[in-house]
Amino acid sequence: MGVAVLTRPPEFAGHTASVMDAIDHALNIEGGVWGYVVLLQPTSPLCAAEDIDGAVTLCHTRGAPSVIRVSTQAQACLLLRAGA
Repeated sequence: MGVAVLTRPPEFAGHTASVMDAIDHALNIEGGVWGYVVLLQPTSPLCAAEDIDGAVTLCHTRGAPSVIRVSTQAQACLLLRAGA
């Protein structure tokens, strides 16, 4: 699958670092111009590719600067049981 791993410097890896610090660091390392940035946190791995595509489409069609996916704890538990 070829996944690139970026090692964060200590100032972006501690308990005071924000997600935005990590994103900014990654974009500076990668370079280029980005229309959208998708952040899938390891604490929310149960997201289908179609959900990610749908979120980007939603931002694009509505001109929204961002979209966030949330669910109740009960929904997450049901997904974990179904995937087990």
